[in-house]
Amino acid sequence: MPKISNHNRQSHDKGLISGIVAGVSFVLIFGVFRFPIMISAIVATALYFTVNALLGSKAWGQTSKNAPHSIKETTLAIAKNKLSEIEQTSMAIRQVEVRQKVQQICALGYSILDEINLRQDAIMTSRQFLNYYIDATGTIVTKYTELQSKTAFIPAAKASLEKVERTLHTVESAFKKQLEKLYDKDVMDLDIELTVLAKTIKSEGL
Repeated sequence: MPKISNHNRQSHDKGLISGIVAGVSFVLIFGVFRFPIMISAIVATALYFTVNALLGSKAWGQTSKNAPHSIKETTLAIAKNKLSEIEQTSMAIRQVEVRQKVQQICALGYSILDEINLRQDAIMTSRQFLNYYIDATGTIVTKYTELQSKTAFIPAAKASLEKVERTLHTVESAFKKQLEKLYDKDVMDLDIELTVLAKTIKSEGL
C-alpha cells in the first residue's frame, strides 16, 4: 500500500477541516437562521477558502521554523566558497613560505566551518569570523598577488608586501583563536559532565 507523503497528508487534513467548517456553517446559516440557500452557499464557500488559507499559513509558519538550518547551510557554503577562492588566488603567490601560510590559514578556516556546522548556536557566536575575517583574508591575499609583480617599479610595493606578510601571521593567530574558542565549549561541556558525574557518584556512595 503506497505511503501518503507529509505534503499530501497536510493538504488532505486542510481540505477535511475546511470542508467540515464550511458544511457546519451552511447548516447553521440555511437551516437555523433561515437565510436563502444561495447566500448560505456563498458564505459557506467563503469560509471554506478562508479556513483553508489560514491552515496553510499555519503550516508555513511551522515550516519556517526550519529556516535557520537553511540560513546556516547557505552561510557556511558561502564561507567555504570564499576560502576556496582564497586558495586559488594563493597559487599565484611566488614566495613559497607565504603561499604555504595562506594555505594553512585556509585549512584552519575549513576546520572552523566544520566545527560551526556541528554546533547549533555556533553560527551566532562566529559572526565576526564569517562576516569579517574571511573577507579580510581574501582582500589581503589578493593585494599581495597584485603587488608582488610591481616591486621593480613601485618602491613602496616591497614594504607593502612585507606588511602583508606580517598581517598574515596575525590572521593565522586569529583563526587559531577562533578554533580554540569553539573547542573550549567542548572542554567546558566535558567539565560540566565530569562535575555532574562526580556528584552522582558521591550521592550514590560509590
